[in-house]
Amino acid sequence: YFPGFTISNAIIGMIYGGFLWQRRWCSDKMREQHPMLASDRGLFARIALSHLVKTLFVSLLLNCVWLSFFYGMPFKAVIIGSIPKEAINFPIEVTLIFTVLKIIKKIKPMERQI
Repeated sequence: YFPGFTISNAIIGMIYGGFLWQRRWCSDKMREQHPMLASDRGLFARIALSHLVKTLFVSLLLNCVWLSFFYGMPFKAVIIGSIPKEAINFPIEVTLIFTVLKIIKKIKPMERQI
């Protein structure tokens, strides 16, 4: 157990919550005037931006600091090894998050009827 990774995961949750919580981004009136804000393209853009922030600041910076501290490896070696992994995973993870959120949006109205 290393508490640094717990801190990283808490920050990831705050990043996604801040970017994907729709009420924070726009009011109902703004959504009516600008349908793009509530559209799938707007959702995809918010997911991509939140994932980019998470990748740059948490996965590439903070987690590399924790790994170099925990294993005693040089930071430069850890970050160089992480860059290709994050570059490959970025489009895959953004697509998966978007797909899962679309499915959840379809299921959510059924929960309100219960």
